Amino acid sequence: MKKLLLALLMVAILAVTAHAKTFTVEEPKMEDTSGNLLSGTRDMGLGTVVYTKPVPVINNVGFATFLVTESQAGGTGDMDISVEYSIDGVNFYTPYKTDMAGTVTADGNLITTLSNSTRWIYFAPRLAKFMRFKFDPDATSTITATLIYQEQR
Repeated sequence: MKKLLLALLMVAILAVTAHAKTFTVEEPKMEDTSGNLLSGTRDMGLGTVVYTKPVPVINNVGFATFLVTESQAGGTGDMDISVEYSIDGVNFYTPYKTDMAGTVTADGNLITTLSNSTRWIYFAPRLAKFMRFKFDPDATSTITATLIYQEQR
């Protein structure tokens, strides 16, 4: 009887181990649509919206952080940063949430007042295959941005 229980226990352990998932922390290369890296320093003009290339997040498990530094080249203003999502990597959308009574509300910006500062922002990415960041500067700015997220392999 002990041998049978031991054998069943070993089979159960092997079954659980065989189906275990590996989690990694990813830091994907973030580039604007022209191929300029955002993990370096990227100059942005006043009022010129800049989008990143699509970032594949299909294996994301729902955790992400965004490390961003903005420096103004003079004047006043701030930087608004938001995230859009896509299934095909071409057509991007702002996600909306519902109150289940018919009212839908657009997701807000990750940050609306980034001004001469560094912020490490955590957020929950929406379910999608791709996401991209939208930078909307209200002043001539220099930006450095890094995305870090947890992925299941």
